[in-house]
Amino acid sequence: MNFREIQQLQNRINKIQKIKQPPRLRCVVLNPGEKIPDDIYVRSTNPEGEVEMVQDPFSLLIQIEEKPNNWEK
Repeated sequence: MNFREIQQLQNRINKIQKIKQPPRLRCVVLNPGEKIPDDIYVRSTNPEGEVEMVQDPFSLLIQIEEKPNNWEK
């Protein structure tokens, strides 16, 4: 097997795995002053082959802002 065949097999495995074991969807709500949890970031490989941390594409992050002082005016 050459590298291209191995890569094609890995792509097929990834497609089947998403169908058989779909990723967990989640919603994270942050109140004012709370910091973003570390587990919202996952490892990913960019097109150059470098590993980087990116926001989980299956997580929704909602940051609630404080009410301004002049809200009721």
